[in-house]
Amino acid sequence: KSKNLTSFILASALTLTLTGCSTPNAPESDNIPSTNPPSNTVEVIPQDSQETPTQEPAPVASDTSSETQTEANQDTTPEPKETETVTAPNEITIQTNIPYTTKAATLNGNITLSLDLYSPTDDNGNPIINNQPAVLLIHGGAFIAGSKNLSYMKTWATELAKEGYVVANINYRLLPSRPTPSNQTLINYLNNADPTSALPAQAPPEAITALRVGLAVAIEDANTALSWLTKQGVNPKRIAVAGESAGSITALHLAYLNDTLKLNPVTPAAVLNIYGAMSKPKNGGTEISKNEPPLWTIHGTLDPIVPYTAAEYLDTQMTKTNIPHTLHSIQNAGHGMTQVGYLTNKTDSGITYLQDSINFLKQHLK
Repeated sequence: KSKNLTSFILASALTLTLTGCSTPNAPESDNIPSTNPPSNTVEVIPQDSQETPTQEPAPVASDTSSETQTEANQDTTPEPKETETVTAPNEITIQTNIPYTTKAATLNGNITLSLDLYSPTDDNGNPIINNQPAVLLIHGGAFIAGSKNLSYMKTWATELAKEGYVVANINYRLLPSRPTPSNQTLINYLNNADPTSALPAQAPPEAITALRVGLAVAIEDANTALSWLTKQGVNPKRIAVAGESAGSITALHLAYLNDTLKLNPVTPAAVLNIYGAMSKPKNGGTEISKNEPPLWTIHGTLDPIVPYTAAEYLDTQMTKTNIPHTLHSIQNAGHGMTQVGYLTNKTDSGITYLQDSINFLKQHLK
C-alpha cells in the first residue's frame, strides 16, 4: 500500500469534515485501494461487457429498513435492495434504492449500484415520468465517501421534483470499494490531462492518481445512470446533470467531454456546478467548445478543497465560447453546502441560490 496515498485519503476525509462538507465517517485505512498504480496512470481491468441494464423501477415494497443503514456502508459495500415508494405530502413520489447497474467493477468483483428516483405525481398520486425534464444528481465526498442519503442531497432532489423534474439521485463507486475503471478512451484522456485545478495546492502527487481513479469510475457510473434514466421515458433532450464537490467534478466531465469522447448518445442540456472543477488538457487547450451545455456555478472564494480558480477558469471559457452561464462567487466562503449557502442563502434579487439555479434550468431545459 502507498502510505502517502493512505495519508492523503484519510486527511481529505478529515479536511472535508472540518470544512462543513457533511462527509460521513472516514473509511478505515485497510479499505484503501492497494493496487499501487504508477503515479501518473490509472490502472485498468477491462470488463467483459459494458451493457447497461434496462431494468425498470422495481415494484413497491413496504420494508423501510434500508433508510436506517449507514451512509458509509451503502457507499463501500453496495447491495441489491428492495425498492420503497413513498408519496410525499408535497405531491412528489420517491422510489428508493433502485438498482441501475449490477456490473460496476471492483477488485472484489462486480457490485450493484442504486439510485433514488424523485418524481412529480398526477392527481391520483402516480409518478409522472414520461417526457418529463430530468436531473441526474451526484453527491460529493472527495471520491472516498458521501451518499445519496446525505440530508442536503435529499432536500435538493425534493425541491427539484417539486418543480416538475424527475430526479435520479445516485450512488457510485468510491475508492474504498477498490473500483476498476474500464473505459479506455476516458482513461487515456484523464492520464493526459491536468487535474490539479480540482485539488488543494498542498496535495501530494499521489493525490492525482487517486483523483483519476475516483473520477474515472464516477464518470462511468454517472454515464450508466444517465442511460438508465433515459430508458425510463424522460425527455432525453431535457436532462441536466448536477453535483456538489466530487459530484460536480463528475458532472462537468460527463457534460463537457461527451462531444469528444462520445460517452453517451445523450448530451446533458445543462449543468449545475456546486464548487466543482474541470480538468485541463496538458497542451493548454480546453474541452469547452461552442454549442455545449449552459452552466450554472456557485463557488466560495476561499475554498481550500477545490480552489476558486476552478470557477474562474470555467467562467472564462464560457465567456470565450458564448455559452450561457452564471457564476455566483460567494465572498470569503469555504467548501460545503452550508459554507456557500446554496440551499438557504439569498441572491441580491431576493431568491435562494437554489431557486436561482432552478430558474436557470427552466430557461435552458425548454
